[in-house]
Amino acid sequence: THDLSLLLEFADRIAIMYAGELVETAPAERIFASPQHPYTQGLLQSFPPLTGPLTRLTGIPGAPPDLRDLPRGCRFHPRCPHCSPDDPALYARQTTEPPVLREVEPAHQVACHLVEERAS
Repeated sequence: THDLSLLLEFADRIAIMYAGELVETAPAERIFASPQHPYTQGLLQSFPPLTGPLTRLTGIPGAPPDLRDLPRGCRFHPRCPHCSPDDPALYARQTTEPPVLREVEPAHQVACHLVEERAS
């Protein structure tokens, strides 16, 4: 499902997939409190908050990829707000190398070159 608020009610742990690949996995509360992957962040901004004031919802720009012709590198890079040729080294990695799922904190894994850059 794309309805993460529904998952919070029924799951202890959530795995987020994009274009057939796992991009983030963590305990459900951590996904909501500290989403690390840009796709997860976009999903959360696409649904109204569970509590508190209403906020303006934003969608994820662009269109999902054609699964018969996937982009090279990170499958999310054509829609990623952080993928820009302004940082040539990072852009080259995002558009040519698939990211590896890495632990960013205990029980929280993310596959994102941007998260790797922040950690180094």
